[in-house]
Amino acid sequence: MAIGRIPEPGTGIPESIVDAKGDIVTATAADTPARLAVGTNDQRLVAASGEATGLKYVSDTQNTVVDAKGDLIVGTAADTVARLAVGTNGHTLVADSATATGLKWAAPAGGSGLTLIQRTSFSNVANTGTTFDGIFTSTYFAYQVVIEKFSAVTADHDPIMEMLYSGSVQTSNYYGAAGGAVYNSATFANVQNSNASQFTFGTNLGVSTSSTVANLLFTGVGQTTEICRITGTAYEPDAATARVVGFNADGTTKFTGFRLKSTSSNVSGTVAIYGWATA
Repeated sequence: MAIGRIPEPGTGIPESIVDAKGDIVTATAADTPARLAVGTNDQRLVAASGEATGLKYVSDTQNTVVDAKGDLIVGTAADTVARLAVGTNGHTLVADSATATGLKWAAPAGGSGLTLIQRTSFSNVANTGTTFDGIFTSTYFAYQVVIEKFSAVTADHDPIMEMLYSGSVQTSNYYGAAGGAVYNSATFANVQNSNASQFTFGTNLGVSTSSTVANLLFTGVGQTTEICRITGTAYEPDAATARVVGFNADGTTKFTGFRLKSTSSNVSGTVAIYGWATA
């Protein structure tokens, strides 16, 4: 159309096609203009072949769906998005067809990897010991107990472990030995257990910052067998001794936990317990 010329009849778009602020002139077919009313505040214009105009206004999901740190934008149906709030610390995202989004946050399952069950510190506990019960179940194939620190208030008391079954203490049928080289000597230090009332995984608990540490693997606990097998290593800084330990505790029921104590001194320490995958 040349400047200054009046358009020929039928070639222009009449002003009457728009009715309100924000209206857009679009098309529904060849040579067929149409009005698209403005959308709601903060909506955005997107292509939509199912609409008469081929366009529509939709919510701006980037600005309005999420409400907090960690929110996820997920689909609930075709062309339908929703917000999934962040889960609890340590939880993982898993598929769940029963939820609206098909997803949910959940605690890690016990069948995969190495799982920290608990980590506990204790201080100046009586020599009757500190108890870890209700931890050995069929959830895990095996359990790893890491004694990060275990010391006596009074020096020269042996570190002792007793097996538990639902609060009851196993008081017999401990077999095995802990043996290892003393670093500053050519001799060996050994602790024997033969049908004993407990097992001793070292000697001469230290005081203050010097303490026995151990990394023990428990198998056969919480399972159908009634024999707990304990293998691992222990190190005693005060005695400059490294030990390899191996014990069996032959009980009459499934073992559910253990108790740490010393010969007669109060004890302090930190213990972490891990579960090994069942498969």
